Amino acid sequence: MSRKLDEISESNSKKLKINESEDEDFEQSDADEPPLVPSESRFGIRERTNKQNQLFKAILKQSHCDFIVNEVDLEGNVVRLTNFDIPIVEDLPKQSVEQLETTKKDVKRILGEELVEKLEKFLSSNSTTESMVFDAPREKCDRKLVHEFIKQNTDQYVTNTIQKDKENQLIEISHIKNNKGPSRNSFKANSRSKDLGDKNFTICSMYKENIDTIQAVNLICKHLRLNVKRVGYSGTKDKKAKTTQSLSFFKISPKEIDRLNKNFHNIKLGNFRITNDGLKLGDLSGNRFKIVLREVSEKNDAIIVQSLESLKANGFINYFGLQRFGNSIEVPTHIIGKQEVVDLILKPRMQNFEKDEIKKAREVWSSTNDANRALFHIQNINCIEKFLLNGLSKSSSNDYLGAFQHIPRNMRLMYLHAYQSFIWNEATSKRVELFGLKPAIGDLVRSESNQVIHLTENNLECYSIEDVILPLPGHNILYPQNEIKDFYVEVLKSDGLTLESFKNKIKDFSLSGDYRNILVKPKNMEYEIVNYSEKNANLVKSDWDLIDPSRQEDLHATSDCTERMKAICLEYSLPTSSYATMALREILTD
Repeated sequence: MSRKLDEISESNSKKLKINESEDEDFEQSDADEPPLVPSESRFGIRERTNKQNQLFKAILKQSHCDFIVNEVDLEGNVVRLTNFDIPIVEDLPKQSVEQLETTKKDVKRILGEELVEKLEKFLSSNSTTESMVFDAPREKCDRKLVHEFIKQNTDQYVTNTIQKDKENQLIEISHIKNNKGPSRNSFKANSRSKDLGDKNFTICSMYKENIDTIQAVNLICKHLRLNVKRVGYSGTKDKKAKTTQSLSFFKISPKEIDRLNKNFHNIKLGNFRITNDGLKLGDLSGNRFKIVLREVSEKNDAIIVQSLESLKANGFINYFGLQRFGNSIEVPTHIIGKQEVVDLILKPRMQNFEKDEIKKAREVWSSTNDANRALFHIQNINCIEKFLLNGLSKSSSNDYLGAFQHIPRNMRLMYLHAYQSFIWNEATSKRVELFGLKPAIGDLVRSESNQVIHLTENNLECYSIEDVILPLPGHNILYPQNEIKDFYVEVLKSDGLTLESFKNKIKDFSLSGDYRNILVKPKNMEYEIVNYSEKNANLVKSDWDLIDPSRQEDLHATSDCTERMKAICLEYSLPTSSYATMALREILTD
């Protein structure tokens, strides 16, 4: 690589910064899974909690109906879709004459007496065709006071704050009969939020099938003519699954959101509530899974029960799952995080699930190293390869890292985080190999005050293996004070890195690190062994299955048939960032 990370100037970093929201429209494969299955050991996944378990084979995710996920909020409540009731909000209390006069004086101070007189004259005209627009106050509290003043004086007009330019805003007043709603650039939309009372957000449960969270949110915003920045969510959920999670809408009423239920067959929105706070990434404590394992190979139910009880009691090694490392066995994302970035991303691949245009672009780059010629084949597709080739065409010769910075920031970080995850997996396997599943002197744990500390002879007996954590490498973390720290040093050295390599003056390439528990136990785990005869029999029900009358048929399990197949229906909760597939590997074999 022609330049090291620390040789890129900060000014160049800012120059090449692009809109982070672009990654929401990336071209993604619609294939259910890649045709080649990578070996787990290639990603550091080698240990199990109970090596005495008799493993068996089964089919996971035969269809999206076999994988149901419900978000768990910060209070530990499972997010569900159960109803479409619209909450009733009391009208804002009318101010007294004295209060109105006080508010009017404040508004005059903010807008000036002349503008307030024009405003009152316009409101008294009750015009259904005219609208009034004026410069909005800069302070948010002042804008709120102006909106409230207008609301208290009339119920025939609605107000919107709209963006004038990057720094200034306007307040628009129009008659309720003539209001067409805001444009996508409107920041506040009182015409769409008059049912919220004095609250700012509508929170609802979103149920979806066969579509990922980002695609679903983009589709909802398209139908609402809404900027995606006004929709919040705690995390993303799989495409090939039936999932339920919370969404928050800024200044959009439940009635308007509920209308969308007529438009979508695979997205449903309900369980509305009104609040002052929206959602942001990370506002969840975990997920509740319902999983079906089909065509179980083990004939002896007692062995199956023994394995499941072992998982329930002993938990599983909390590895980062294969999804973390991309869907290419030839070029996994953690490899891109540490080698010749450009050539690896653009390398031709054997998988057949890519679009022909992307395949052609790879072939052209591989044979000619001509970015413009390769770019020609994918100019109408938003994908990582397009952003990278565009960067190569604009950057100076051999400026590979400059070109890499043309990839949207979230996607660049994906490669770096995948490398951290790979190192963590390797270190965890080594930790279990050396010390087993019990605390060891020098291990890291969190104290009662949530401080990361080392285990010593004095506190070793106070902690269990469930408390032990290992770091994802970074510049602001502690490492164990035992052989595992030496292992981190050795693995990084083999890649030409040191413990200090994660500190960089460019934010995108500077990783502070984090901690992760090496063992997790599924919570509230339940299971059932069932027999079924139809290959695609519905064996578990989702939230929408329980609501929709057309889906109320009995489950297709049966105990009386000549050609029976066996399935396991599992249900359990996991904390954030833990992989359901890593729990299942404690009982399944390839």
